[in-house]
Amino acid sequence: MNRRIKLLLSSAIVACVAGTGAFAQTPGSNMIEELVVTAQKREQSLQDVPVAVSAFTDETRDIVGIRSIQDFATFTPGLSFNAGTDRMSLRGVGRLTNVLGSDPGVAVYADGFYTASNSEAAKSTLFVDSVEILRGPQGTLYGRNSIGGAINVISKRPADTFGGEVRATLGNYNLKQVEATVSIPIAEGLRTKLGGLWTKQDDGYFKNVAGGPSEGGVNDDTWFEVQVEADLGENATAWVRYSSSTWDQRGRTSNLVSPYYNTTSPIFLDGDPRGPNAFMRPEGLFPSSFYLYNTPNPGVDDHRKFSTDTPSSRKLDDQHQLVAELSWNLGWAALKYIGGYNQYKFTQITDYDATARISYPTPIVGTPVFPSIAAEYIEDKKFWSNELNLSSINDGPLQWIAGLYYYREKFRQPITLYAPGQAQIERPQIGIATTPGFLFLPAAPNPDRIVFLSFGDLDTKATAAFGQIDYAFNDSFKVTGGLRYSKDEKSALETSRLVYFNPLTLGAVGGAIDVTTASGGTGPASRNLSGEWDAWSGTLGAEWSPDTSTMAYAKYSRGYKSGGFNLGALAARPSVEPETLDAYELGFKKNFGTTLQTNAAFFYYQYEGAQVPVTVVRNSVNQQEFINIAESQSIGAELEVVWAPIDQVRVMLNYSYLDATIEKACCIVNSADLLATDVNAKPAGPLIGGRQAQDLSGNRLPSSPKNKLALNGTYRFDFEPGSLTLSGTYSWKDKVSYGIFDYSPEIAPSQDQLDLRAIWAGAGGRYTVIGYVRNVFDDELLDGIETGPENGGSLRTLYMTPPRTYGIELQYRF
Repeated sequence: MNRRIKLLLSSAIVACVAGTGAFAQTPGSNMIEELVVTAQKREQSLQDVPVAVSAFTDETRDIVGIRSIQDFATFTPGLSFNAGTDRMSLRGVGRLTNVLGSDPGVAVYADGFYTASNSEAAKSTLFVDSVEILRGPQGTLYGRNSIGGAINVISKRPADTFGGEVRATLGNYNLKQVEATVSIPIAEGLRTKLGGLWTKQDDGYFKNVAGGPSEGGVNDDTWFEVQVEADLGENATAWVRYSSSTWDQRGRTSNLVSPYYNTTSPIFLDGDPRGPNAFMRPEGLFPSSFYLYNTPNPGVDDHRKFSTDTPSSRKLDDQHQLVAELSWNLGWAALKYIGGYNQYKFTQITDYDATARISYPTPIVGTPVFPSIAAEYIEDKKFWSNELNLSSINDGPLQWIAGLYYYREKFRQPITLYAPGQAQIERPQIGIATTPGFLFLPAAPNPDRIVFLSFGDLDTKATAAFGQIDYAFNDSFKVTGGLRYSKDEKSALETSRLVYFNPLTLGAVGGAIDVTTASGGTGPASRNLSGEWDAWSGTLGAEWSPDTSTMAYAKYSRGYKSGGFNLGALAARPSVEPETLDAYELGFKKNFGTTLQTNAAFFYYQYEGAQVPVTVVRNSVNQQEFINIAESQSIGAELEVVWAPIDQVRVMLNYSYLDATIEKACCIVNSADLLATDVNAKPAGPLIGGRQAQDLSGNRLPSSPKNKLALNGTYRFDFEPGSLTLSGTYSWKDKVSYGIFDYSPEIAPSQDQLDLRAIWAGAGGRYTVIGYVRNVFDDELLDGIETGPENGGSLRTLYMTPPRTYGIELQYRF
């Protein structure tokens, strides 16, 4: 459909849904409810908090249809999220790699408990009371990895009376979901709550033309929680939540959409479609015509089709989370402990060669080649987070909070590429020692047929002390000052093994070259790394409230993220320095009566040391290294509006402008465009390793669309047996680059989406029925692009959000 026609139709639908209609207005009934948030670790009205906060209650999420983190990104100015890589950024600040040793730039807190997992923010509204997204560095009260912002997920707690809710959902792609919760009072002052969820989807969004199962969205997931809350006398309460979940998914979210590139010349030419560094396997000996390897990639013409012999899988096992909160009212202050423990093991298997070809003959009779390669990625993680804070409780002009923080993490991340059918790489191999130089020694046997092994074992400790003071000179003017000292310590072991087929001994003993064998031929090479970083961060601000419905604020914030490692690659530059950010922000919050609420923010960032991964070629091997971008800046403006002209109508508008650019970064090689021939490339300096480096100054920071808009309109029809609410959401975002090079294949065009919902709520609030259609026009929508080097061009992978989905949900409360 023509984009202009689609835009007009989308706008018309939203306008109709949000139209004022002919129903009479009930005086005072169309007021916008006050929303209480805990952005500053104490309960305050959203309009009284001098922070740019996007807050979403469970009711708002159900009506608008905010179910996933991608939906939060739609309705949060400056927020971007890639579901395929599980990476989030705010105002251009975030995380660009999942390699062990790299921390996120946006912190997620589940009931005050720090977690690096974004999945907490996507929990169902049945279990979550509200989600608060704090934009800008939260360098005082949150600190750890909150250089871009922080997300607070607040659970629904046990009720004082017996009751609960059951929900069931059916959708296309054979989706089935059941979730339930129940609160059970045990005794006076003692209550508990149980909850659980089961989701199963049998059909995927991507079709395997090789005959394998479909992928994308396919899952069989369970989640369970139990809460206990107790009143410990009149002045103390204790709350504990335990949860556990399992995943069994074929969760493809991306697809290779480039043509397969074939080897057309003898050995040492890159051209194998099965990924970088494949040119030294035996197929590199002969022209591609010997292999009949001219099968086209189905993803070129249809981005939702692929052809592989290894089904993808994502499994989460042994996941357990325990969170506790203890609060004491000391009379003169409140003392609170928030802590917890989390562990999980996540395993992902993908088809690394991206083809369904299992074997083919070579010109040497009886010597077949087995090109199939699978990739296994594992996260085995355990972490503890503890905070103790003391805060004022009086109503005087001076408010304060002080606290101590401790975090410990143990993280193991093995990444393995293995060749199931290539028997030659089982045998004793020729070893090439990593130090010093090239020593041809016998290498260890390889019974697991490993082509590449990257293993990291990381131990992280983080400690901090913080404090913040607010002083109100009068009812109109208040100043805030906060300071935090953070120290991070990391120690790690990394191991790597890279095996090439030995073209000189095809099929014979020693028929492989073990490039990273340790000196003496004893096995994979390894080394230890360690680092310590510390920093002061904080905030200084002032707010002015000329009346009870208006608040303006100005603030300065300093953000910090610790240094880290690129573990598992034995890279020449394994470490990366810390990031720092100086943020200047002006904000304005205004209520016009009880029917119009507007929040605006304007900001300027000076961002130093952004940690980014780049691919380098060393000894003909593609390796990923970390670098620090010297200087970047972000300039932006954000607007959030809620309007309720009459009781039946709500309109929500969110807009953001973001100019996030690299100011100083030279000279870096784009491995996917080695000769810097792309139209956006800016060649600079001498050749590096025979490859043209580029000047990145003026390029945009990744995942930072310049303009983004979301518009939701709801209209409620009231009847005697209940009410019907129609909800429509139109969203649009500007073109966006997903890499630091402004490389044309990594730039996604602008895109828009329309979602529709209908909510029937029965009188008395016992039951609700929701029908929904997401991505009404079934557009191909992207939230990420990756490219890689290949002979004759770039390998291009698209990360796609789901196609059109629809279904019905039934909610019953008792």
